[in-house]
Amino acid sequence: MKKLQNKQKGPSLILYRVLLGLVFALVLGIAFGTVYAVLKRPPVSVAVEQAGETGRIFTGMGRIRASTGGDAPATVILAVSFPYDPDDRFFVEELSARVGDFRRISLEYFASLNAGELARLDEAAIKAELLRRYNAGLRLGKIGRLYFNEFMVLE
Repeated sequence: MKKLQNKQKGPSLILYRVLLGLVFALVLGIAFGTVYAVLKRPPVSVAVEQAGETGRIFTGMGRIRASTGGDAPATVILAVSFPYDPDDRFFVEELSARVGDFRRISLEYFASLNAGELARLDEAAIKAELLRRYNAGLRLGKIGRLYFNEFMVLE
């Protein structure tokens, strides 16, 4: 006994194959694009020129909202950035990997102060302490200087 198969031919089969090919190409393009973006993601930075040298400023921490300790806590809004050498790839990778740690260190530092202590400190003392704490966790290099793009204390 012989089975007969109904083979479709014509425009519907051609359209099906074209659409299937397009879907396959889209999925393949998205997969390759995702892998490329993950492997080649540069750190968040801004190019600057300082004293004739081209450098980079790391701005990847974004805006930090921290609360001080004590009975009447204040809110600190802070945006920290710092220069780094873009040619030191291992240090750049460490900085990118430690953004969460830097944010946590900042939150813990301001939580350890009350509003009165914070009011007595000047910006240089806050930068020095944050810089000391950031560098304590780094292994492949050190941050030389901190900048505050934004620093507000709301009581």
